[in-house]
Amino acid sequence: MAQVKRTSTRRSAPLDRLTIILLVAFVIVAIVAGVLAFNFFRGLVSSWTITPLGGAPVDNGQAAGPGVSSTDSAGGYTLSSAPTAEPWDGNSRVTILLMGLDYRDWESGEVPRTDSMMLLTVDPLSRTAGMLSIPRDMWVNIPGYDYSKINNAYRFGELDKVPGGGPGLAMQTVEEFLGVPIQYYVQIDFDAFVKMIDEIGGVK
Repeated sequence: MAQVKRTSTRRSAPLDRLTIILLVAFVIVAIVAGVLAFNFFRGLVSSWTITPLGGAPVDNGQAAGPGVSSTDSAGGYTLSSAPTAEPWDGNSRVTILLMGLDYRDWESGEVPRTDSMMLLTVDPLSRTAGMLSIPRDMWVNIPGYDYSKINNAYRFGELDKVPGGGPGLAMQTVEEFLGVPIQYYVQIDFDAFVKMIDEIGGVK
């Protein structure tokens, strides 16, 4: 005679009153903690003092500002004519584009790209300064060309001998990308960096 197996289903025991109270208390504490944390960080952020970069977006047709160069030639490559620097009144906010040229391109005698780009702004009246590092692989619109990595702006300007050369096109590219007028630039290669270190007594 076949035996019939009976399977009994167990009903889950209902939550007791203490467990329910603890769950409700946990939810309330989590909500209160979230609200307090939000208010704390909102107050913290609102208390920060940020010095904005002045200026409006630059038109495509506007020429880049004047600049000064720390290098003239290297490895068979000669820099194109760069704009001359205008005197600074010592009171106005000044923004400078710092460019480090790729030493590998210089070694091979090719037109260099910018290995590093940094934007420095100084406000003498408020005695504040700010610095922004621009990633070399940033994909931007280069005026007169198409979209490309931002470190190609200098190279394109030198290859095609645009007004202001590589520095001028690099400045205009950054101006349009960030919407900040740039008055000056500084460019340096590895050899110039070594000479600068030697002038101050070297690294000990």
